[in-house]
Amino acid sequence: GSEDRLGERGHGPSEDLDGAKSMGSIIAMDLSDLGFNVDFAPIADLTDSDSNPVIGNRSFGPDANLSASLVGSFVDGLQSGKVLSAVSHFPGLGSISDVAHVDRTKITRSVEDLKQNELLPFQTAVDKQCGFVIVSHAVLTELDDQRPCSMSPAVMQMLRDALGYRGIILTDTLSVPAI
Repeated sequence: GSEDRLGERGHGPSEDLDGAKSMGSIIAMDLSDLGFNVDFAPIADLTDSDSNPVIGNRSFGPDANLSASLVGSFVDGLQSGKVLSAVSHFPGLGSISDVAHVDRTKITRSVEDLKQNELLPFQTAVDKQCGFVIVSHAVLTELDDQRPCSMSPAVMQMLRDALGYRGIILTDTLSVPAI
């Protein structure tokens, strides 16, 4: 399974950009054989919190630059197999310790800090022309302390303006307490 291809720390294919692209290509081939043309992957969230109950080992790790490169390679691999990627969970859930599916989760980092860290993998995915961006239900307190990101015009504007994203934006499931 894909677990066999994961890095030692359980965070994506370690530092192997070719491995990330290969993993994306293999998944694209498998999905295409089944008739699918979209994969709700990769997870672009950083994992800078060992206590993160949401992202865990689905992340490419805590290093923003390395994660951005690995996300880009994975997106390239999917797209080489004619499968669109749906990158999640904008603007990044790596630093949270709550679960938005259970509680109202807050992202308290500054937008400037997000731009230097959490947004880098998303920017790479956007630059690679990913098919979709999935927006989280966490509350980005600096931009909109009243609404979850998935319902915040300010967060959508950041995705469109700061990252230059012009594609399709999806929300995570709407039947959660965070909504």
